[in-house]
Amino acid sequence: MPYLSLLMRRVLLILLTVLSISLAHGFVDVGAGVSLGWKPDRAKIAEIHEAGFKLLRLPFDSNPDVELVKAATSKGLRVVVDFHPPLSWYSDPFAMFDLPGKWSRWAKQLQGISSDELAFEVLNEPRAAKRGPVYDSLMVACIAAIREVSPSRWIVVSNPQLSDIDWFAGPLGNWTAPQYDRLIVPLHYYRPYEVTHPASYRGQVGPDTPVGGGTKFDLSDWSNRELHFQRYVNWCRENRVQAWLGEAGCYESVPGRLTWFSEVAKLARTYSVPVCWWGWRDRFGYRPEQKDAASVLKVMLDR
Repeated sequence: MPYLSLLMRRVLLILLTVLSISLAHGFVDVGAGVSLGWKPDRAKIAEIHEAGFKLLRLPFDSNPDVELVKAATSKGLRVVVDFHPPLSWYSDPFAMFDLPGKWSRWAKQLQGISSDELAFEVLNEPRAAKRGPVYDSLMVACIAAIREVSPSRWIVVSNPQLSDIDWFAGPLGNWTAPQYDRLIVPLHYYRPYEVTHPASYRGQVGPDTPVGGGTKFDLSDWSNRELHFQRYVNWCRENRVQAWLGEAGCYESVPGRLTWFSEVAKLARTYSVPVCWWGWRDRFGYRPEQKDAASVLKVMLDR
C-alpha cells in the first residue's frame, strides 16, 4: 500500500505538471506577434516574416482573406484572423446578433487551414459593457458555431469592454470567461491612454474609452502597470484560459514612447504573457520612417 500511495502521488504530480503546461502554453505562445492593421497584402506579410515575427494578427471587417492567410502560414507564421469592424458597426444594436451565423460561414471558408496554424478572434474590442448576459450568450453561440465546424480550433474571446484591464477583477467588473478549452482571452494595453494616444485621436473613440490619470508617465495609471499585469495573469489562471497581450502600442509622436514599449515588453516577459503589438507599418507601432524605428522593432521582437 505505501508503494501504491507513492505511485499515485507521482501520477498526480505528473498530471498537475501537464495541466500547468497546458495553462501556460498555447497557440499564441510562439514568439513575437504583430497586427497588420490596414491594407494587408503579401508584401507586408513577407516583411513581417523577414523581420522575425512568429505570429500575425490579421484583422478583417467583412470576410477573411483566405489567400492572405495561406500566404502567411506558408511562411511559417501562425495567424489569428480578427473580426475588426468599423466603429459604426458597434452603434448598430442588432449587428452583434448576426455574429454566430457569420462565424459559422467564416469557419467553413477557413476550415482547410490547420488549427495548429490558424486561430479565430470573434470580435475586436467589444463595446458591450451594458449588455452583460446578452453578450456572454452571444460569445457562447459564436464558439459553438465555430467548434461545430472546427472542433479543435483555438478561439480568441474578449471581455465585454475593449479588452480593458479594468474588467479583469478590476474596478469596472470581474468578467467570467466562457467555460471552453483552447480559449484565449486577450488584454489590450494602452495605459495611460492620454500618453499613448494624441488628443486628436482620443476624440474618435467615444465616451466609454478607459483613460488614465493624466499626461505623464509618473501618474498613478502608469505606476500601477505591474499591478495590472498581476491582476490579468491571476484572472487568466482562475478562468483557465490562455493569456495574450493581444494589442499594445504607443503613438509615434509621444516623447519617451520607447520607454513605454520597453516597460510593457518587460512586464509581458516577467509574467510570461505572449505579445502581439499594434501594429506593422502603423503609427502606434513600427514604421520604417520613424526616427526610433530600429529601436522600437528591437523591443517588439524582444531582442
